[in-house]
Amino acid sequence: MEASSNPPERRRRYERQKALNPFAWTPLKRQFMRYVAEFEVISLPQLTALSGLAPKQARRHARDLFDGGFIENVALPRAVLADSGETNDARLLYGSAPNVYVLSKAGARVAYEEGWTKSQTPPRKYGPQNSLFLAHELAIRDVRVWLERTAREREEWNLLRWEDGAEAYFDMKERDAPCILRPDGWFVFQLGSARLVGIVEVDRGTERGDKRWKEKLLAYDSLYHSPCLKTTTGYDNARILTFAPTERRRDALANLIARHAKADMTPRFWFADTKALQEPGFAYEGWRQAGKDGLSALLPPSAMGSNKD
Repeated sequence: MEASSNPPERRRRYERQKALNPFAWTPLKRQFMRYVAEFEVISLPQLTALSGLAPKQARRHARDLFDGGFIENVALPRAVLADSGETNDARLLYGSAPNVYVLSKAGARVAYEEGWTKSQTPPRKYGPQNSLFLAHELAIRDVRVWLERTAREREEWNLLRWEDGAEAYFDMKERDAPCILRPDGWFVFQLGSARLVGIVEVDRGTERGDKRWKEKLLAYDSLYHSPCLKTTTGYDNARILTFAPTERRRDALANLIARHAKADMTPRFWFADTKALQEPGFAYEGWRQAGKDGLSALLPPSAMGSNKD
């Protein structure tokens, strides 16, 4: 009998395929499931960075979870997640974005039973109709991935806490002027005996004008002159870290803050372009502190073991 020369049928990207063998939970698949559960929405490049696997290996494990019915693969056009440096022409109309995953109903039940989530309810549905919101959410996840990877650089480093979404809001509850600050996230990072507390803002360069940032400045001023920062994070001080899509946008935001922020607030703001997220660690010398000329690392070597904020 002659062997068939027909190549195996290619699996459809957004349709589940029945597996030849029963699904088996391996340590890697459990870890992938936990990442999807804790991040709520996560891209294949982010899973690859967190796992340390080659892209093809990471895609295979994610595909097994998808075919097993535990995660969903979100359909998105390529333009939604295109890098800011890509040419803005008709080529962005073709192809699709990198795979983006969320829990399915079955996956949400597993995550809840494992204690990875607080609810069995799957996260909100994503797709082409709310893709701009999703792009911003994934940009926030890029910051968390960077911190998770950075925590592995030294034994004494650890990401102690990460909050995003509504869990990251600061409610000052002022009697005369109620104020809620809605950053994209905040974290507490252990540097040996020291702690770096950061409030995260992700700017994708989609808004024009100064209005939004002027409003944020008022809210941040209220935060730093209230007990809310300490009661929420457990710490008195925090740096406000803003990630911009380009160096030009980074500098524009730093200059805006220098012009409009109060003197005691200006040095709390730090700005970087997204190249800061490409490699783990705090040594990237592309950070700009508002009110200062020139660029530097977020933390100098001398500050790695002590809280210099």
